[in-house]
Amino acid sequence: MESEFLDESFLLEQYEKDNYKVTNNASGRRVVVIYFSSNAIYYPNDYAHFSSSILEQDKYEWENIRIKDAGISIYLRDIFKQWYEKGINKTINTRAKIFDFLKKQIPPGWECITVGSSAGGYMAALAGSVLKAKYVFDFSGQNSLDIVKSNNPFIWNNRNQGIEFYDIRKAFKKNGYPKIYYIYSGNNEDDVVQFGIMEALPYVKALCIDSETHGRTIMGIGKYGMLNSSEKRLDYLFELFQGKKTNIIVATMVFCGARGMVWAITTKIIRLITREKN
Repeated sequence: MESEFLDESFLLEQYEKDNYKVTNNASGRRVVVIYFSSNAIYYPNDYAHFSSSILEQDKYEWENIRIKDAGISIYLRDIFKQWYEKGINKTINTRAKIFDFLKKQIPPGWECITVGSSAGGYMAALAGSVLKAKYVFDFSGQNSLDIVKSNNPFIWNNRNQGIEFYDIRKAFKKNGYPKIYYIYSGNNEDDVVQFGIMEALPYVKALCIDSETHGRTIMGIGKYGMLNSSEKRLDYLFELFQGKKTNIIVATMVFCGARGMVWAITTKIIRLITREKN
């Protein structure tokens, strides 16, 4: 079904549209934050979920978990869910063109931060290198697509001019090594293998979470706290947990604080109660 789904007319029709969103904050800092959606932008891979997430909700990941005082926020998504192999739309149809487009969105003298999870983390790391980002938030990002090719034959059989981006080590060697805050699930085999690549690179600060599920690192409120922390605080906390496997709740509380944790739990309980009543 998935291979047939990639050729469906409704998917190709969406490819004609922008598939990116830019928001401006006149009172924000002189920083552009770029958020890359993951392959979970819609799931399962059927029309109902694609229609709900993309056509009706116009969904982009990270809109509700963002750096609040950024002057410019840019959200991108890959509707083909193939690590941005075909870019984001018919015009910006390669990774290289995505980076060229993003370069034009950064005003002179402004800083850049990139954010993403899984396939979005992979792109955040690449963009961080190409765009000379101040730093990168990379949640369980894949670092070599050669490793995932067996489960995703599309990216392997349809290589194009983006082949230089298949392994971040090659891209980093060419464009420079960005500072990366890398958060991954320490009990997930694939995450551990991918981190093995990241671990050997310079300027990487890692947070290993005691989780077996890919992408399940810290709670949303914790991610929000992390993204909105100062670089000095981030360095301190990541160095504090370096080389340790940290519980999800503990990591979340460290970044959002006790008050934020209580709020998150209370909100979740209210939602569960409301859902049961309905």
